[in-house]
Amino acid sequence: MFKGYLNAFFDLFFPKNCHICSRLLGGLTARFDDHLCQDCFSAMKRCHVVSCRYCGAALTQDREIEELLCRGCRNDQPDYQRLLACYAYDGPVRLLIHRFKYDGRPYLARTIAALMTRVLPAGWLEQFDVLVPVPLHPSRRREREFNQAALIASTLARDPGLPVIPALKRTKNTRALAGVKRSERRNVLDNAFCLDTRYKPLIARNRVLLVDDIVTTTATVRRASRLLSREASCRKVCVLSFAKG
Repeated sequence: MFKGYLNAFFDLFFPKNCHICSRLLGGLTARFDDHLCQDCFSAMKRCHVVSCRYCGAALTQDREIEELLCRGCRNDQPDYQRLLACYAYDGPVRLLIHRFKYDGRPYLARTIAALMTRVLPAGWLEQFDVLVPVPLHPSRRREREFNQAALIASTLARDPGLPVIPALKRTKNTRALAGVKRSERRNVLDNAFCLDTRYKPLIARNRVLLVDDIVTTTATVRRASRLLSREASCRKVCVLSFAKG
């Protein structure tokens, strides 16, 4: 009873706002996050269950569904074994990522990780030995004051008790790849990443989950997973992202 009165006191004098739409909340919140309104949560679109294991695209043809492989990825297979994206980069999801990355709200990593956990199969994270975040270039890290992928990875790793290892470094501050032709992406990402050899003994021969906030062209995670697979000798590499653009 006392806790109920205490919560009512804080709601009266310190009212909560939705992280996404900013409206005042009066009990109409998502059960797992009292700063997320039920309307914004309900409007989030989950990624299609039957999707390409390499790019996350929805599949419709019988052969694609049987193989979990789209036509575009059949002849262009990456070094990671599976890409799993949780939500479509649209509506409330887009706004949440924008507020997280560009409005200086690192605490939103907790909300994002909670949303991802609701979509992931039970025990899915436990199949990995270590989480590796996609790195930011140092100049962007200084500008933003945090690496969004690292915060998401650290929050996801708490319950299963998995280590988060910053095994990759970004050596080139590349432009956004959305809208860039496939033939040009390799040039943009040439020498954009390198392996931090100090961490190689911690990830070699391990099952690694590469974590990012959003995947669009998959070019970035392809380059990063190549380093993990070929240079770090990881036994298995998969990719997990909050959103798919």
